[in-house]
Amino acid sequence: MIWGWDEDADGTETGIWSSGCYANEQDAQRALDEARQRMKKQMWSLDAYRIGQCHWTEGFVRIAASKQKRCPDEQPLLPRGITGF
Repeated sequence: MIWGWDEDADGTETGIWSSGCYANEQDAQRALDEARQRMKKQMWSLDAYRIGQCHWTEGFVRIAASKQKRCPDEQPLLPRGITGF
């Protein structure tokens, strides 16, 4: 997945753009190169996610303390619609 964004003077991320998912790294890299030419974002990231992965490998999200669904490895599942950003 490709992310592009700008940062204001305070370092706050603005104008965040994200792509769809790609089946392989070569397609994603090609799409990143094309996106960089079309959009003049200050920052870019090409992130890989494992299909079926039930836990975060970086970053954080705040989840209200309630009955949480859990993966088989006991990691909490995120509520629908939370993407991690």
